[in-house]
Amino acid sequence: MLVDSRMFRGEGFVYNAGMSTASVEDYVAVWQSLKDQAKIPERVILFIDPWVLNRASGYLAWMTNSDFVERFRKSEGEGGWGPVTEIVKVGNDLAELFAWQTLKSSLKHVSARIRRPESVKKKEPWRLQAKAEVSMERSAWNLDGSRIYPRIDMRPKASATFRNGLEPDNFYSRELGNWAFSDDAYRLLSLLVADMRKSGARVLVVVPPFTPEWTSKVAKQRLYPAFKSEFFGALSRLSGQGLADEVCDAWESESFGCSREGFMDFMHLLRPCSQKLLEHCLAKQEGWKTLLSPEKAGWL
Repeated sequence: MLVDSRMFRGEGFVYNAGMSTASVEDYVAVWQSLKDQAKIPERVILFIDPWVLNRASGYLAWMTNSDFVERFRKSEGEGGWGPVTEIVKVGNDLAELFAWQTLKSSLKHVSARIRRPESVKKKEPWRLQAKAEVSMERSAWNLDGSRIYPRIDMRPKASATFRNGLEPDNFYSRELGNWAFSDDAYRLLSLLVADMRKSGARVLVVVPPFTPEWTSKVAKQRLYPAFKSEFFGALSRLSGQGLADEVCDAWESESFGCSREGFMDFMHLLRPCSQKLLEHCLAKQEGWKTLLSPEKAGWL
């Protein structure tokens, strides 16, 4: 999500810990790292996508931070993995190495090099520079973790957004088509949110949106009724049990006034719609709406 300090009152500091293809274990790793450094935030906004609670998602990247996850589990009385951890990591690394997605992306990369060797550019090293000096022709990152998108990405054509949202080979579409609720992921998420509350942080859970075309497509899938009942039902229990302050359902982007033109692709909002989503979710929550600065309420 395009969320950063500029969307809130000036006296606070906002850190965007968002990442691609995250799992509950990734959230746990970030949280445990903050606890280790005694940097407990006053408020946490958790964006929970469907595949976070999908047993069929199979994300493995979190294993690089498995030591944080293991410490969290132990602190919650869940028991650690001990010497099994390294064995599991090796097994998962091998599984990821030979996964179809890895093979397909590798073939595309090799094919591009063969067809257009002159288009392969040497990556520039990471460096800090003033924001005014950042070229709008390439991506960059703010210190708060939010991404600065290239100019060419800021307003995609509606036809491209529509096509991306309905791509039949899309990785995310296949995952929802193979929906299987993960009790283990939900239990870990519940422990995480409970620990955040116990540590003094207030928690708001947000179900982020997708393009209207994509949500319409998903609604026609065979497993959609089970997905809707299990996924939204599970998140509702987080607030019902007093763990999260509230669960904001922003699944339907039109509920807060954003059409497909407000998306970068089928799931990533452009900044104007990110602002609308925050206003939609925070403005109706006591203790949260004060985070919105007056001049940024009703942005558009």
